[in-house]
Amino acid sequence: MKTNIRFTTLALMALILSFSGFAQKKSPSADAKVVKMLISKKKAPVKVTAHDLITKVFGVADHRLSSDELKAQTAKSLDITPVEDEGNLWLDPSDGYAVSYYGMVPQVSAVAVYDNTDGDISNFSYFFLFPYAQGARDNANYEQCAFCTSLLQEMDDMGMDMGTRTDSEALFQAVGNYGQNLVILRLVEQQADATYVTDPTLASGAGKYILTLEIEPDAYTEADSWMAAQ
Repeated sequence: MKTNIRFTTLALMALILSFSGFAQKKSPSADAKVVKMLISKKKAPVKVTAHDLITKVFGVADHRLSSDELKAQTAKSLDITPVEDEGNLWLDPSDGYAVSYYGMVPQVSAVAVYDNTDGDISNFSYFFLFPYAQGARDNANYEQCAFCTSLLQEMDDMGMDMGTRTDSEALFQAVGNYGQNLVILRLVEQQADATYVTDPTLASGAGKYILTLEIEPDAYTEADSWMAAQ
């Protein structure tokens, strides 16, 4: 009988490292453009924990807020107003948005999805990027390994029951819950020279790891737990 997988520290390391490899030395971030952006915007990264990311939109706001209320709260908390795109609210590095997760500050975009502006939030997500130039893949690989491992370990410490999806094309995908919130964590890698990647921002030999953290408030069911274990 298949059951949910309960992560331990060793299991977390094995999960990340077995799929993506491990750089033996620590190197500074290769994404200097993001650092310059943050300096130019003069915004300090918002300090977050796993609990903040999972329970708060953009790491600062209650998910029960309406679209207009979320705009106002975000502007008050971060001094940044989310950009609306087809009813969804976005924050990007170009706006000055950044988060610090125990000193790790990867490039991040975040979105709050509404079915309609007067209704409740449908879901909210974070997209953590670990880009690399040609010849610098090990640097980004080390950074994403450290970030993913820390995040998964903290989720385990919070008592979250996560399971892996083995049928996913991602490097890894974990599905679980925190209370009634459905939580999906997914890591993929895009490489400029891959036949299926058409990202014009990637030069030859370059690429990026993308870690997506998606939260659907009040959406968790036992069926999600069963699916995660398949």
